[in-house]
Amino acid sequence: MRTLAPPQVDLCDIQGNILLPYNMEYANHLFVHFDEAPAAREWLASLVDGVTTADPDPWRDGQKPGSTLNVAFTAAGLGALGVPHDTMRTFSPEFRNGMMASAQALGDKGPSDPARWDRGWEPGQVHAMVAVHSPSPEGVRRRCAQVGSAMRGRAVSELFSQPAARLDDNKEHFGFKDGFGQPWLDVPGVPHRPVPDHHNGQGTPDGKGGWRPVALGEFLLGHDDEEGILPEAPYPELLARNGTYLVYRKLRQDVDAFRRYIDSQAQLLGVEAERVAAAMVGRWRDGSPLRLSPEKPDPDLGKNEDLNNDFTYREDPRGFGCPIGAHIRRANPRDALGFEDRRRHALLVSRHRMIRRGIPYGEPFPKGSSDRGLLFMAAMACLKRQFEFVQGQWMNDGNIFHLGADRDPFAGDQRGEGKMTIQGCPPKLISGIPPLVVTRGGEYFFKPGIAALRWLAAGDRAGSVS
Repeated sequence: MRTLAPPQVDLCDIQGNILLPYNMEYANHLFVHFDEAPAAREWLASLVDGVTTADPDPWRDGQKPGSTLNVAFTAAGLGALGVPHDTMRTFSPEFRNGMMASAQALGDKGPSDPARWDRGWEPGQVHAMVAVHSPSPEGVRRRCAQVGSAMRGRAVSELFSQPAARLDDNKEHFGFKDGFGQPWLDVPGVPHRPVPDHHNGQGTPDGKGGWRPVALGEFLLGHDDEEGILPEAPYPELLARNGTYLVYRKLRQDVDAFRRYIDSQAQLLGVEAERVAAAMVGRWRDGSPLRLSPEKPDPDLGKNEDLNNDFTYREDPRGFGCPIGAHIRRANPRDALGFEDRRRHALLVSRHRMIRRGIPYGEPFPKGSSDRGLLFMAAMACLKRQFEFVQGQWMNDGNIFHLGADRDPFAGDQRGEGKMTIQGCPPKLISGIPPLVVTRGGEYFFKPGIAALRWLAAGDRAGSVS
């Protein structure tokens, strides 16, 4: 396997929240529709100078800006901006066709069928998403008001918005600490946690018992990927460079159903409900992984970022520590796919990684309405090879894990008939898994670099958009 040299990047040309997570407490996502291309380009031009980049200077010394702003476009939105048909054809088919077209492959069936999604997600309606983050609700309100003010007098309108806020201790609504296992990117100028001896599990297995960074081109266009080549990208190069495809999915979590389910299965199996929940996830609620702490939670391990992700499944091939069907083992198999060539195995897994930037929405259970869950967002260079492969092959098909038709207990297409084996002597079986997580909307976006945003805003003045 080749050795990756740190890529040379212009951080000021990359939109923020890709290489460096914001980790801000509050957010709002504004979904926008364009009626006229000239008005849309004027609106975009009014925002470009305020778009937050990957420049780390505002984040040094533990400081955070008062708010951030980023923008991404659907295929319909780029067309509505006036991007020519010949240019649109150079984008990936998955992006051009939109998320609804991939519903069957993604497992968006039954309760997750697009026909049941929230209003506003009908094909062709959403043209752009403006994401605003802030440490305070007031910071979000002020920045969103500025975006709205820029729409007035122009043929640009807000369809709907989706607020979000982090929960205590970085947990999601089922009560588990979230955000582990992000790809390690060795990008000069981007601050990251020290990686002692490359052994903290934040990259991809190097085939020799350690870890290495994942190539930047797996996530940003215009840079070498894990094969050492440039990923397929739209043309012209200015439009593609430092851009990324962004998956956005609104995933509603049924917390009450989850609690009732683990209680019922625990009673049937004669174990504690927390053990059932941990087996389904692959971690205890405090974040400590079953692979390192199989018998009980370890709060010190859970909060130790240098250790709680430093594991592989090489010494647990039968799933006695962490069940083979556990969510984290399916989402990132590490070295658990069974191939003898460890280096080739590591390359295979690294080609399906994603940078996740999700955030919870809705009030904690049991407050407010039942509309609570996760806004799943992930950046990648290839929708088909990364998100659609993981969702279709690892979440909704158990064959590669020798699990037959078993689906992921959370991200899979569960309809009350699914099952999961908790390996052991003897093994235990949980069955009748209900739809704990249901898709309520989503789309594929393209998040351009800053130079590309200016190019799109210039339109025909740049000789590119009719």
